[in-house]
Amino acid sequence: MNKLLRGSLNGELKSHKDKLLCDHLSGTALLAIDLLRLHGLDELELDVLLAAYTHDVGKAHPDFQERLRKNGKGKGVEHSAPSSFFTISLAEDLNIDLFDAFLCAEAVRRHHTGVENWREINAYWLPYHKSLKKINADMKLLAPQWTRLIQVENFETLINIIDDIDPDDGEMHDAWFKLRAILSLLVAGDRMDAINVAKIQFHNLPTYQKPIFPQRNEMDKWRADVAETCEKRAREIRSPGIYTLTLPTGSGKTNIGLSSARIIAENLGYETIIYALPFISIVEQNAAFAKQVFDPSTVQEDHSLMLSKADDENEKEKNYGDGENWKRMSRLFRYWNSPVVVTTMVQLWETIYSPRAAATMDFHRLNRAVVILDEPQGISPRLWYEFGKTLEYIHEKWKTVFIFMTATQPEIAKGAELAPKIQFPFKRHRYKYLPGKYTVADLLGILKEHTPFAKESGLIVMNTRKSALSVFLLIKREMKDIPVYMLSRWMSPQHRRETLEKIKSHQKDGEQHYLVSTQVVEAGVDLDFDWVFRDLGPLDSVIQVAGRCNRSALRKEGIVIIAEISGESKPFSKMVYDSVFLEATLEILRGRPEFSDADVQEIIAAYYKTLSNRLNPCEVWKRIGHGKWGDYTSLFQKDYYEVPVYIDRDGTLDGMIDELRNMDRTLENRERLKSLQNSLQQYAIGVNERDLKAWSNKIGSFFTDEEQKLEFVGDDYCVIRGSGIGVGAEHLYHPIAGFQPLAESSEEDY
Repeated sequence: MNKLLRGSLNGELKSHKDKLLCDHLSGTALLAIDLLRLHGLDELELDVLLAAYTHDVGKAHPDFQERLRKNGKGKGVEHSAPSSFFTISLAEDLNIDLFDAFLCAEAVRRHHTGVENWREINAYWLPYHKSLKKINADMKLLAPQWTRLIQVENFETLINIIDDIDPDDGEMHDAWFKLRAILSLLVAGDRMDAINVAKIQFHNLPTYQKPIFPQRNEMDKWRADVAETCEKRAREIRSPGIYTLTLPTGSGKTNIGLSSARIIAENLGYETIIYALPFISIVEQNAAFAKQVFDPSTVQEDHSLMLSKADDENEKEKNYGDGENWKRMSRLFRYWNSPVVVTTMVQLWETIYSPRAAATMDFHRLNRAVVILDEPQGISPRLWYEFGKTLEYIHEKWKTVFIFMTATQPEIAKGAELAPKIQFPFKRHRYKYLPGKYTVADLLGILKEHTPFAKESGLIVMNTRKSALSVFLLIKREMKDIPVYMLSRWMSPQHRRETLEKIKSHQKDGEQHYLVSTQVVEAGVDLDFDWVFRDLGPLDSVIQVAGRCNRSALRKEGIVIIAEISGESKPFSKMVYDSVFLEATLEILRGRPEFSDADVQEIIAAYYKTLSNRLNPCEVWKRIGHGKWGDYTSLFQKDYYEVPVYIDRDGTLDGMIDELRNMDRTLENRERLKSLQNSLQQYAIGVNERDLKAWSNKIGSFFTDEEQKLEFVGDDYCVIRGSGIGVGAEHLYHPIAGFQPLAESSEEDY
């Protein structure tokens, strides 16, 4: 095929500014095939070769070549669709099934955009039935020496096949899966060759260096015994499966999950572990642990805040060695190019479902992989059933191992349990639900009556940022000389990280302190308090928060108080959560207003059973069966817009902001662009436009010699300057609590 291309395409044609078209096509094919063989997908070899060798033939168009010569200036040219005709024309030579060849052509046609719904695909191809002469003429124009034109009888057969498929039958999962696998390998090979990766450089799966935990007390011994039992069960696994790892909070799940995954991978001969977590803060924390137990060079920390750190000298000279180009793949495109990947649940979800071509790039990495889903109950229960059906299908096709790891196991997919049937062996805390309606003003009285509020450290978790801020100010006024902290997404990631370090320092030194937080503290954050208050929320969220109360059972039994706090118009819980979850929670709590940590498994099982009988599932998997491949449901819905706001404490962000605004969006600049974006995200928050306008009106639009507290940068984002940071009603950003909306600016934010 390579010989055919080089004999048909002018040898001077280019695919990129400094790359010959023929070299790019053959380079993409070689890299894609290397990936395919590495990950055990040999059955796709001919399909991937067909797609890779033809994916950019359309770039032979004179207008495209002229545009390259003028550094991107001039008439734009659609090259993907013309390339797909060459894909169809070569299918007969390779003896590829016509429908499989069609899926290859679709991968080529959409490799810069994304997968479409079947009805849109059908509507695109059927009109070409009467245009075969023009198609062949266009192919000859692009490649004058091309001898493999599309044959009438083959094309008519293909059109009839496409036309006969009825998506209403609901049987299009196989076609979707194969298209996504081909597209994944094509896009990965294409991007790699574009940045001059010469060869694949995957490490072997590293050995697990078991950490040495201190054996100080019975609690430490219990953790060690649980880990040993789970690892023993993992060693007995000899075939791929779906598993659960149900362990109480504080039992050392991260260690047990990674060690068990490593054992299973070794037993099965797999070379990939993918560890997906619900929040970026936990990814950072657990990636650090993974780098302790594995060779750090084999662990990839993948999330949107991961800094892109290119070597400054190489960045200036564009003189990357091949090893550095391989590393650049993860920085530029978030490609999973390591044997151990610690990522977010959102990224895993997009890898499986997102129609965007770039999002499919890691899809092939799921083959022959062990995938840990940590705290999967964070996924909306409306998605559980269909997500489970998807994972079961992927497991059936690729023998992927999935491990659901949590203390409150949701009903996502049926799996064999790896952990012994255990409860936490010591009394950590008890729960108490207070019926009735309360306001923020009532909260202080509740805490004084039901918790050791004045004497011991506590955590208060509210449902919205504004209610949390109100409670923070309330507690701060009451406890003048004792540290009170805040955690919410109205604080920049850098600010939240600094706050967590301060809290951990207080806990290490045994100093009294308080934390008011939103749900960002629910899962995986290693904090420990004497008592906890939780504004009413779904029962599994309540139990996750309770995991921060006497976490290691090293103190007397703690107390977790649950009550429903209302704003001016309705309870804060109803501003955030689906009423189905709240009603199921209230039924449980009203029937059992007090219970202990030992009762949690029984109670959460009843809660999940209630939910499963009441929820209408979101049909993400069923939709795929009906050919709605371009439709997409985000893992976390956000139906409101927030303006990006950068918190510039000392005036150091201007250089990065100016550089980002003025830099051309080209492939050559992509690495620097991502580095700037990721660096700035460390200082970013999202704020409702209404709240920003209220502050802008208060500050005034007149110019003074003083620094502006709030500066709008174009129409895209804002900067809060150092003069806008401080304590008091005249400041936008509190140094402890983050952004402060004006009281009159808006109703409660959802």
